[in-house]
Amino acid sequence: MCEASFDEYEPSIRAYGESYSGIACVAYDGTQLVGAATALPLLEKSELFITPVQQSGFDLSHLLYLGEVVVDRFYRNQSIGSTLFEMMCNEIEAHGTYTHCLIYTVEPAAGEEIYAPKQDKPVQLFWEKRGFVPLYEHRFTASWQSIVSHTLTVHGMTPLIKEMNSSYQEQR
Repeated sequence: MCEASFDEYEPSIRAYGESYSGIACVAYDGTQLVGAATALPLLEKSELFITPVQQSGFDLSHLLYLGEVVVDRFYRNQSIGSTLFEMMCNEIEAHGTYTHCLIYTVEPAAGEEIYAPKQDKPVQLFWEKRGFVPLYEHRFTASWQSIVSHTLTVHGMTPLIKEMNSSYQEQR
C-alpha cells in the first residue's frame, strides 16, 4: 500500500459506493472510515483499463474491476484488508453476473512505495496468494498525478485476473 493519507482515497471509495453497479465494502471505527474494498464492472471504467484486456479472450461484460483494497495506515495489520477482500468476494459471487475479477497492480514511481501489509512484500504477491494470475502480455504504462507527491508520475501496470467461484478464500 502506498503511504498516502487515507483521506485522499475517500472520494474514490465513495464514488464506487454511489455508482448504481458499484460495490463498496467498508470498515468503520465508530464513525471513521478506516478501510474499503471497491469494484465496478470493467466496461464502466475508462479505455485505459479496458484496452489492455480486450484481446485476452475474456467476455468483458463478465469482468469486474477491483478498484481499491485500502486500509488506513493506523489500522493495518489487523486483518481488515483481508476481511474486506473476503466480503467483496462474497458480494461478487452473490451477484452471480461476473465470472472473473480483474485488478491492476501498479509499479511504484520513483520515491514511492507500494506494499502489501505485514510482510512488506510487493503488492502483486499479495494478489497472487489470493488466486489472481498475472497477464504479463497485457502490461502497459500510464501517467497520473500522484496522491503522494502531487506530481505527474509514470507507472507500469500489470493486470491480474481471478476466476470467481467458491474457492476465493486466501490460500494457506
